[in-house]
This record gives sequence, C-alpha cells and structure tokens, in this order.
Amino acid sequence: MPQFIIERNIDGASNLTPQELADIATTSNEVVAGLGVPYTWVKSYVAGDKIYCIHETDDVETVREHARRGGFPVDSLVVVAAEIGPRTAGAGAADGRAARGHGAGDAAGRGAGDVFRRAQTGGRAHRVDARVAG
Repeated sequence: MPQFIIERNIDGASNLTPQELADIATTSNEVVAGLGVPYTWVKSYVAGDKIYCIHETDDVETVREHARRGGFPVDSLVVVAAEIGPRTAGAGAADGRAARGHGAGDAAGRGAGDVFRRAQTGGRAHRVDARVAG
C-alpha cells in the first residue's frame, strides 16, 4: 500500500501541550475509523511549526478526505518512493536497488552525491501537489 508524507504548517506546533496532541490524535483516529477504506496513520513528527505525518492508503484523495474531515491542513503531500536508513548502505548491490539509485552508488558507479543531485532535480519522490508558499 502506498505511503504518503503530509506536511502540515501549524503555528506553534512544537508548543502544543500533551493534551492538545492527544486531542489531535483522537480526531485523526475517529476520522480513520469512519473512512470505510483501508487507511493507516503510521505516525507523526512535531518539529518547529510543522507536523509531518506518515499515512498509508490506496490513493491521494483518501488522504485529502482524512484531512478535510479532521480539519487538518495539507501544505505538502508526497508519495514515498523509497525508504532508506543505515542498513540501506550494504543492501543495494545485493538486491538490485542500487541500479535504481537506492544504494551507496548506482550501477554506473556514481556515488551518493550523484544520487542526491538527481533526486533534487526531479528524481525519485513524486510530488502530488505543490508546496504552499509561506
């Protein structure tokens, strides 16, 4: 099932109280329960004036419907193209992911810097809608 990263601009997000965060979570859970389709809110990160959410569902419109019903902003919404972490460094060549730019280097021998530059100029992540100017 596709994963989506949702960026929500919320002034003072890092200053929300535990109760306010619990209220947001309760609202999100209630909306998820009422959607009637497979939908998982994986987790969210609060940082600065933003909340970054990871959700799984079949299509982008369901993510938008969740936000609409919950009253949550959607300032940026992208489909996750790949997941990397510390263990990715040695895994790429063994399973073919390096050829698609998912390892320390790709099949042509280019390094991580080349992969990042390629990603910054239209590479792996597919943007569903444009970031709202701030």
